[in-house]
Amino acid sequence: MAAHPPLPGRSVSLNPAKAESPPRWRSGAVAVALHLTLALIVTTPVIGTGMVGHPEVDVWNHAWGLWWFWDCFTHVRAPLYTTVLNAPAGGWLWFIDPIGAAFGMWWVPLVGLTAAWNLTLVALVTAASVAGAQLADAVGAGLRSRWIGAVGVAASAHVVSELHNGISEAVGVAWGVFALAALLRALANPERARGWVVTGLLGGLTLLGTYYYALSLALVAIAILLDALRTTPRRLLLRGVLLGAIPAACIAIPVVLLIHHTVADGETAIIPRQSGTWQERFWALEHNAVDPLSLVVPGNFQSVDLAALGESFRHSSYLGWLVLVPAWFAARRRLLWVAAVPLVLSLGPYLWCGGGWVELAGRRFALPYRLLLEVMPAEAIAHPQRIGFLGMALIAALGASAVSERWAPWVAGGLLVELLLVSPAPWPIAKTGELDTSYAEFIAAAEPEPTVRGAPLVVDIPAEAPGNGMASSRYLVFQAVHGRPIPYGPNVRKDCFRAFKSQAATAIVLGDPALLASMTSADFHRGELGWIALHTDLGDPDAGGTAALEARLRELLGAPRELGPVRLWDVRGLQPAAE
Repeated sequence: MAAHPPLPGRSVSLNPAKAESPPRWRSGAVAVALHLTLALIVTTPVIGTGMVGHPEVDVWNHAWGLWWFWDCFTHVRAPLYTTVLNAPAGGWLWFIDPIGAAFGMWWVPLVGLTAAWNLTLVALVTAASVAGAQLADAVGAGLRSRWIGAVGVAASAHVVSELHNGISEAVGVAWGVFALAALLRALANPERARGWVVTGLLGGLTLLGTYYYALSLALVAIAILLDALRTTPRRLLLRGVLLGAIPAACIAIPVVLLIHHTVADGETAIIPRQSGTWQERFWALEHNAVDPLSLVVPGNFQSVDLAALGESFRHSSYLGWLVLVPAWFAARRRLLWVAAVPLVLSLGPYLWCGGGWVELAGRRFALPYRLLLEVMPAEAIAHPQRIGFLGMALIAALGASAVSERWAPWVAGGLLVELLLVSPAPWPIAKTGELDTSYAEFIAAAEPEPTVRGAPLVVDIPAEAPGNGMASSRYLVFQAVHGRPIPYGPNVRKDCFRAFKSQAATAIVLGDPALLASMTSADFHRGELGWIALHTDLGDPDAGGTAALEARLRELLGAPRELGPVRLWDVRGLQPAAE
């Protein structure tokens, strides 16, 4: 039978498949828009005033890093040494999230620190969504099913909890997930050098982001490579590992050396290397213990009830039943044993269940992570739960690969609801609220140029306000407005500052009116202090708040300038004490 002639005005395609598919740029734009939409849902309520993250946790010091990177860039300085913290001495500092800060710093002069921080978190979650889809694709998921992997990573209870905590480097899961996807693709075509090189580069970036995810990636990679010995010639595997190791080492070696340099000397390090063995820091393990039930129990289940301890941190390893069940039927089910490696290690050195350590014959039940502690530095023990994330991501990808294309959109939507509303994830995310920056803006208008060494210091008090967790670390965000040095480290506490030459200045930081009783205004050195900012909205209300301290400062320094909740004293003009 003769074919029907084409209808008038219509072109005939010689490639029907190509004619049915939209242009590549259009499908790419739609995908980016969907990943961004998912990120905006996860970071709700990112729009509006205030920073994403609970005000009594780590949001302040992590957001500060964006401003510090921008300040270093504008002054042509490497972000490794600072004179704006622990002033007037300053010191070496490796900022905990260099990738997030390097991205977010460009937004600071354009939209301000608050919006820059929120944009950075949205970008990190968007990248996590893309990475989740790529990993699902790498294990065989279809075009629609990949969105299950995207949701499983970007909206995971782990990521949502770290958004709540304001810990941006823990939100930056994308690099490890990208690296794992690249490794699986490299093994699918082991002859191609490009796949191994890309894997190595992404592995190096994972370490630059955080060593917890780098350790997780290393463990998963070893397990996958050992399994690949069954089907891949050893010569190709060895060649591929060497090709990947070169770019990974080019990133990892400088990073490790710089981190070591910035923490080695306790006198010059803003955050010195923590002394003692892991046994001496065992409290950190109990504080971050992981109950195996947290992987599967929905609701508000937390391994350790930190709220009862007066803290606002949230952590969750919840996997999601809508990916866990189908993952068991995935074509590449052997990868479930690979996923189990980081998940088991994430449980820490000893088994924790039912609110305490499990004991057998009077001894704690040891787990494999216990062996790692013998070779890891003491400061690396604090968050074993993070090591499990690549196992969580791999299970989400395997679950995606087992779901048919027909049902994929429904499963992806159901998984989003499960992770955000049924899991222990604290969603919608907490926000800090809008800060009154009037006092910082007033100081910013003064001279000299703020961030040079020797500029007058701003002393914000009280430090480590009782009952407010890390709320006093918001002084770092105020610093991003006034730009003057402050005497504190990244976590504002009374024991986190270098002593001044002036006894009166030290007494001010300690915030005890009794210590100021014998001081006079002549005890303040001209070149050391610039402003004293008393925040009346902090402090212990049961102990009278800051009233006693304000009264003594008024006696010493006269009436302050009242700018919102802050009482501000300008002490630049005071005469130095007699020699």
